[in-house]
Parts: sequence; C-alpha cells; structure tokens
Amino acid sequence: MEDYYRLIGVSPDADREVIRDAYRVRKGELDATATDDARAEASRLNRAWNVLSDERQRDRYDAQLADAKANGSVEEYDDDDEPAPARGWGARGARGARQRSERPMRQAMAQETEMNGVPLAANRDRAFAMAIDGFVLFFFVLILPQFVVPPVADAQKPEVVDQIEVLNDERDARVEEFRDKEDEIDAATESNKSPDEIAALEQERDELDDQVKALDDEIADEQKKLSGIYFTVVGVAAFLALLVFAIPAGTSGKTPGKALRRVRLRRETGELPGVFVALRRYVPIVVVVAFGMLLGPVGLIALMVVLFGVTSYTRNPRRQGWHDRWARTIVAAD
Repeated sequence: MEDYYRLIGVSPDADREVIRDAYRVRKGELDATATDDARAEASRLNRAWNVLSDERQRDRYDAQLADAKANGSVEEYDDDDEPAPARGWGARGARGARQRSERPMRQAMAQETEMNGVPLAANRDRAFAMAIDGFVLFFFVLILPQFVVPPVADAQKPEVVDQIEVLNDERDARVEEFRDKEDEIDAATESNKSPDEIAALEQERDELDDQVKALDDEIADEQKKLSGIYFTVVGVAAFLALLVFAIPAGTSGKTPGKALRRVRLRRETGELPGVFVALRRYVPIVVVVAFGMLLGPVGLIALMVVLFGVTSYTRNPRRQGWHDRWARTIVAAD
C-alpha cells in the first residue's frame, strides 16, 4: 500500500493546510519537469491529495494505512501493481485486504483533483458551503417576505387588510360556535335526547360549517388583492439575494458559505469569474427558489428537490453541478 503522506512529504498528523501547501509545491516541481516519470509521479500525487484533502476519505485511509504498516505491506506501487498482502494470510484475507486498500484509490480516480493547475475543493467543503448558502437564500426568499409583506400591505391597501381582519374575526367566532354545537350534540347523545332534537342540532352545526367555508372563500378573495404586493416583495428579495451572491462571488470568488469553508468560485480556466459569470451561475438557482416560494410550501419543496438534483456534483469528475457546467465555473480549494 502506498504511503500518501511520504509521497507528498508531510507527517501523518499534518493538517489540511500543511498538506495542501506541500502538495502545491511538489506539484509545481513536477509540472516544471516535462518527462514521463514526472507525469506519472504527478498522477500519483493527485490521487494522494484527493484522498487526504477529504476528511472522510482520509479517516478511512489512515485506518487502512495503520493496518498495512502493522502487517508490513506499505510500499509504493504503480496503477498496474497490487499491494502486497500480509504475510501468513490466506487467499481470502489477502483479497479482502487488497479490496479495502484499493477502495479510496477507486474513489480518488473517479474524480479529478485539479483543473488547469487549480486544486478542486473537497466534496465535504463544497457541500457545507452549498448548505450555508442555501440557508442564506432561504432567508431572503422565504423568511424576509414574511416580515416585509404585512407592513407594506397595510401601507398600500389598508382597506383590504382591515377587511381581512374583520373576516378572520368572524371566522374565528363561527369556528367557536361550531365547536360548541358539537359539544351540544355529544351531550344530547349521551343524555338520550330524541333523534329529532339531535338532528336539529346537527343541522345547525352543518350550517355553521358552511358559514366557515364561505368565510374562507371571502378571505382568499381578499388576499388575492394583495398578491401583487407579495410578488413584488419576493422579486425584490430574490434580487437582493442575487446581489449577495453574485457581487462577492464575481469579484473575490467568495459567497458566505464559500468564505466560511475556505473555498472559492473560479472559471474553468482558473481566473476569478467576474460578476457576469457569477450572475450566469446564480440566476437559475435564485429564480427556481423564488418561483417555488410563489407556489407555496408544497411547490417550494418540490422545486428544492429538483434544485438539489441539478446542482448535485457527486457523479461529475470535476464536481460540477448543472449550474457550474452552464456557467463554466468550478469550486476550488482556497
């Protein structure tokens, strides 16, 4: 089994930043040497960085490396070679050890570690950055309008707001009467009242239920008169969200989530994206979430499921979601 720490030139207890710096120095030396041996060494170095830069892969690799050292099977080997099995093991044990030692390497080979000399962000860092940015986006399009719409509506259409309050009070009164009537029916049933008396009470209850439904329709009609204000507030909130994401992402490659996770948005060529490219990347995401907000909770959940699908990157060698491929961007290690 190959010792990735020795390959990069760091100690096994080195933190990610130290490993990253050592990897970049070693990679730069190999890139400056245009030989077949240097390219092969660079390929092995990339695999080592991809495993050690991801916390989960590194934990799994460390456990396998400890086992390999205990069994004396740590060695450097090429892609076509196989790690030496532990001495004294049967064929089955050797095969199991070989499969466990190759597992992180298969994961490393499934994804690229850099693009045009820029190290790609680890899956864990990118996922956390995306989650943080998702919370920020939800704040703008889901939470902020709930605080802004009521005072704006009260200022723009006070008569509609007042009418909705009157209808809501009347509805609450009818609902209370409905519950009281159900209690009367229960009491009449328990005291063995005549069927005619119980039927009369049930008819009164049904009439109250019809009144509640009619009030619900009236309230919905009045709320439609405020839909223009609601759509405007959500649109402004979505625009503000775009500014929060696109401007810092375009100028520095940093969004709130990326800044906290120490990753950076870049073009595929390695440069900072610029505001136009950042807008190209974030506009579809913000529009999808804002449109889901206008459809209500069910529509928002459905669209967020779709959004997660189009932004997922686990099956892409460069960890690019649909929005990255559309904007030709990558998320790089800082």
